Amino acid sequence: MFGLIKKKKVIKMLATEIAGLQKNADYWYYIRKDQEYSSWLLEQVMPLKKLATDLGVCKTVYEEAYKVYDFRNSGKYGYRPNYTKLSK
Repeated sequence: MFGLIKKKKVIKMLATEIAGLQKNADYWYYIRKDQEYSSWLLEQVMPLKKLATDLGVCKTVYEEAYKVYDFRNSGKYGYRPNYTKLSK
């Protein structure tokens, strides 16, 4: 039997996963200084973003992801993350 997943739950799941991947990517980039692994982690976001786009909830997913971990400035010149939020 098929179960139904509510739209809010799908949004929350995608947002949590995207924020977690971004947080881990920031950790590997800013703390461990491993740009290659950080980039690999960010590549894992693309299928999730495509799914969110296909479902028509991409904007909402990213709004929710920013509530979990605000990564809007990650990678910008001069950006320094809050290192306590990056610690494992």
